[in-house]
Amino acid sequence: MVRRFIAGAVCPGCGAQDTTAVELVDGVPQARFCVRCDFNDAAPTVAASMPRGRLEKPRLTDKADETPVQVVQIRDDR
Repeated sequence: MVRRFIAGAVCPGCGAQDTTAVELVDGVPQARFCVRCDFNDAAPTVAASMPRGRLEKPRLTDKADETPVQVVQIRDDR
């Protein structure tokens, strides 16, 4: 079992920031708790269909919103 603090998290019990930690067993969160108050709750289960990576913005399919490209030449007249 490994305990990791959650940076920037606010405890739902006492409202203190940076006092909430999570217990990990084989890399899977089991419970979260606060080191300041007696708050403790079980970690939510992660469904297999939920994405585990970074969420990405959907790609634009309509090209009408894009700004037209202008070609610019840089001249050096020394």
